[in-house]
Amino acid sequence: MSLTNKKIIVIVLLIIPLVVSIVYSVIPIQVSTPTFDDNQVKFMTYNIHFGVGMDDKLDLERIVQNILVEDPDIIGLQEVETGRITSEGIDMAQWIARALGMHYYYYPALNEHAFGCALLSRYPIVNVSAWDMPTIIWDRVLIRGTIRLNNSFWIDVFVTHFGLSKDNRTAQAEFVLSKISLISRPMVLMGDFNLNDSTPEIGSIISVGGFNDTAKDFADPNPPGNTSSSWPAPDGRIDYIFAKGFTLINNSHVVDDMIPGVHAAWEYGSDHLPVVTTLQY
Repeated sequence: MSLTNKKIIVIVLLIIPLVVSIVYSVIPIQVSTPTFDDNQVKFMTYNIHFGVGMDDKLDLERIVQNILVEDPDIIGLQEVETGRITSEGIDMAQWIARALGMHYYYYPALNEHAFGCALLSRYPIVNVSAWDMPTIIWDRVLIRGTIRLNNSFWIDVFVTHFGLSKDNRTAQAEFVLSKISLISRPMVLMGDFNLNDSTPEIGSIISVGGFNDTAKDFADPNPPGNTSSSWPAPDGRIDYIFAKGFTLINNSHVVDDMIPGVHAAWEYGSDHLPVVTTLQY
């Protein structure tokens, strides 16, 4: 085979996923909105690590299956890409939303495609906002969606991903607090904060922002579980669901067993574990 033919084959292999993704993107997502009759909502936050699991394989179907272990109503995703060669040309937020039958909103942190946050919901997202946060190293974002649970009850959900150890996470926490201070409706703030719960930044979200750390405040005899890294043994708690304006925390836990009876790298679609909280309103 000539070098020219080899180049053509490589180009075709790179282009095909992108073409499929473009065609797939124009098909409307079918969403079946549940009735908000029991006044409770299940939230999940999940850093999906660009769809790459602990076996180093990109597999969005596995991410969807990890999510469906809990079947949440509203989801905050971090480390989401769209249209890059590294993600095989796939719009990850749209792909996952379509597979789950959810409304969605995505905002990138790097250029127009990478390292973004996404909000997915079974209920209509009636308004969205997005901001670039103060940063030193990589760009970081905060997104907000107003979600209509029924005609008379709306909530605001924020999704974010704080920086790493050398980034200005204090400024990022202050930025988030400045945005939530403008909202009077019930709120949920969730994401990967890259901070443990003894840090001043997390303390300010609770004390200044008026949020509950839902995992810590849930009436469970066990302490909140670790979320990173997912396998073989999580060693840090850096993913949170904070909330205010609810009446009861019905449940809160880390999803650490994707397939009962199996404990292997291939069952974990990310280097993080999802966190789930069910709130009563």
